[in-house]
Amino acid sequence: MQFVGRHPNADIRTKSRRPWLADTIPVEVLLDSMRWAKTKHPIRHFAHAILRDHLHWMLLPAEEVSYSEVVGAVKRDVSWRLKDAGLVGPFWQKRFYDHVIRDDDDFGRHLDYVHCNPVKHGYASRAADYRWSSFREWVKRGVFPEELGAIEPDWIEEMDLEQAPLGRLLPHRSGVLAAKGCPTCSFGQIRTPNVPS
Repeated sequence: MQFVGRHPNADIRTKSRRPWLADTIPVEVLLDSMRWAKTKHPIRHFAHAILRDHLHWMLLPAEEVSYSEVVGAVKRDVSWRLKDAGLVGPFWQKRFYDHVIRDDDDFGRHLDYVHCNPVKHGYASRAADYRWSSFREWVKRGVFPEELGAIEPDWIEEMDLEQAPLGRLLPHRSGVLAAKGCPTCSFGQIRTPNVPS
């Protein structure tokens, strides 16, 4: 797949883990900034989950765009917009954590992890019940069963993605992921000739 050996999974944390993403308005600002970034940089957005104090975002920038460039642009845009709204920063940790995807199965494990993360943190009893995630849109496409995340798999609970049993959560779905970006309505597949679809 085109993302093997690249960094499409990021964990972006708030400054001092402050839960400012617990409110609807900052989350909507973040989502709008993610959409804005897509108009400025050729990226494909695969998945996201926004929690109170961090964001999991799976995206693939075009070869000529650095991952840090995209994440930095979103963090700056959110910060400026929240400050304009009267909120006091700083909002983000200076760094973010990413992961190099090794193969299709590794991508699938990270996609599962992103969507199960709200369940892991106790914000929902099922991934489908969490509002600020791309999961429900993947269910609409038939990629995920709606029940996913009702019981957190052991490998996610232990946060050991290296040892995840392959195929335990979902059947292999790399063909669907290779052909499509995040199904969230305004985050769908990018229409830029620089990014392979």
